[in-house]
Amino acid sequence: MPATPRKHTRAKHPKTHAEICKEYRENASAETKAKWSEERSERRKRQREREAEEAAQEVRDSNNQRQRRSYTNRVDQNSVVLPKTPQSKAAAIADIVESATPNTSGYLSTEHKIFKKRDRDAAEDIVNATSNVVKANKSFRKQLIGEFENCNKKAVSERLGINRSNFHSKPRKGRNPRIASTTIEDVVAFYYREEVTVTYPNKTKSGIVLRVMKYTRKRTFKMFLEEYPDAKIGKTTFDKMKPKDVRLMKHARWLQCICGVCDNVVMLCRSIKLSMQRSNLDVPLFLLDEYSLAKQTVCSINQFDCLDRKCDVCGPQLLRNSLGTWVSDNPNDSIKYMKWERVSEPLPGQDKEVVKLRKVEHTGQRWELYNELTSYCQKFPLHIYDAINQLSAFKKCKNTLKPGSAVCIVDFAENYVIKQWSEDQSCYYSRNSITVHPMVLIFDDTYRVKRDSVVMISEDLKHDHAAVQLFMKTLAGHMAIHYPDVTNLLVWSDGCGVQYKSRMPLYNLAKNFGTNLQITWNYFGSRHGKGESDGESAVVKNFLDNATKAQQLHKHDCADVFDFLIRSDRHIIDGKSQRHFYHVTSKEINSVRKDAPNIKDISAIPRVKQVHQAISSLGGISYSRSSCYCEAGSSCSHSEEPQSFKYPGVYQFICYVIAL
Repeated sequence: MPATPRKHTRAKHPKTHAEICKEYRENASAETKAKWSEERSERRKRQREREAEEAAQEVRDSNNQRQRRSYTNRVDQNSVVLPKTPQSKAAAIADIVESATPNTSGYLSTEHKIFKKRDRDAAEDIVNATSNVVKANKSFRKQLIGEFENCNKKAVSERLGINRSNFHSKPRKGRNPRIASTTIEDVVAFYYREEVTVTYPNKTKSGIVLRVMKYTRKRTFKMFLEEYPDAKIGKTTFDKMKPKDVRLMKHARWLQCICGVCDNVVMLCRSIKLSMQRSNLDVPLFLLDEYSLAKQTVCSINQFDCLDRKCDVCGPQLLRNSLGTWVSDNPNDSIKYMKWERVSEPLPGQDKEVVKLRKVEHTGQRWELYNELTSYCQKFPLHIYDAINQLSAFKKCKNTLKPGSAVCIVDFAENYVIKQWSEDQSCYYSRNSITVHPMVLIFDDTYRVKRDSVVMISEDLKHDHAAVQLFMKTLAGHMAIHYPDVTNLLVWSDGCGVQYKSRMPLYNLAKNFGTNLQITWNYFGSRHGKGESDGESAVVKNFLDNATKAQQLHKHDCADVFDFLIRSDRHIIDGKSQRHFYHVTSKEINSVRKDAPNIKDISAIPRVKQVHQAISSLGGISYSRSSCYCEAGSSCSHSEEPQSFKYPGVYQFICYVIAL
């Protein structure tokens, strides 16, 4: 049976793009068609505008072409045709100038300042010869610079090949004497003194710890000359040698966290000084500042017996010779003065009272102000000595660092309040706060970095010895990883009893906080403990505030803030400094509090408020009245011998390594 033939069917041809577009247009809605019509009208309108602009441009080009042809016809009258390219046109104009007649050359040089080649070569030779003489002869250069007062100094300096700064130095008659290197060192060190400048406690955009001058520049220079009368330096030079991190009084917006004891003495001296000026009496120099007052009542500011009022020669009675006339002139004269005091204020809407520190105005007679000043001077010189000595010891500690040692400045910052850029009205009363505790490490030349800021972040807000203990353990773990060769840690802090200087913190110091470090704890003078850690806390807070304003930080708890800081670029600083962040939870701190011994079972160190240096030793500590970092064999004013204190029991020293 023959096979059935196959039917050949024609394949259906697919639609073309034009057919698809036509079908889409036909099936479009009325609104879409109206939109297409509007767009088509806009395109046609823009096309008409472009065509009109092109036509107008053609007209303008035609007019310019006619002007160029007219100019060319004028030039052709002299058989000169200028090329079109700039290089060729400039060469043609130069040929016309060089071929000009003497009369034409005269007009070109006088009226148009165009010279021929021979004149230009002569001027070039004169400039070259002047440049050689100016570079070789300094006296001639000074004379010549005086002739270029009204010229373009940049062009002249480039043409002569000298520095432009030569024009800004005025010639002086005679020789300017140089400042001795010892005088320069004395001036710089004088600006950093505690009696001259004070640490700026407010937030700064940079991480630099600033200092603010306590007096005017004129008064500061006078104080310098009183101490260094043989120094050959003027006030202008003295002002120019002021370090960049030392700011004037006007630059301090709000000078907070000042010493209340010193401020009371200053306000009392100010009132006495104004009273003496009204009575046309000579004001003693020791009333100008509190440091001069302290020196007036002692034989020597460095003799501890005089400071502790064990000397029979000196004392507050030395003020009688200078203030006796003022008191006896009108002893019943009423004088107003301000004083920081703790006053009781009632709580609004409650029957309770709260004690707050306020600046209160008092009114007293002259003899009463004199008696109060002498009562201040009974203990005030020792207060000043502690502030100055500890600051000096701190500088020596940093400048005499040895390999294997590091300086650490610690301090609790004010709690940072987590806020939002835009928040609900009720959120203002439900904001969370976090603890910021910077710990600034300073090293010698052993490591690549000179400064490492270890910032502790925690939601625990108690700021007690347990938090400090855990922070120190965390710091020891950080140092074991990054700086394993450092075994001696020199810590500096303020004298807050709850945090650093009481029986529990010193008990933890006796155990080296459970670390393998040899720790020496130093305390700044009372109410004079501002340093690098305050600048670090300001940097972190400013960064978080700016991130919140930029709507980069939308979190409400400590863990989220810590994650944001880790992810940001604030954890590393370019150069020889760096910064690290650690999050210490409240659960960990509470565990330390739970395991801590009963405070009643720990013996207290006698007169612990006068301790300014404590060194951990096995089973106890060694403490002294002042910190001493004087070099061996040099003269030392710290005559007091360190005392030892032993805690009962034997403690094991365990190396703590943090798990990162």
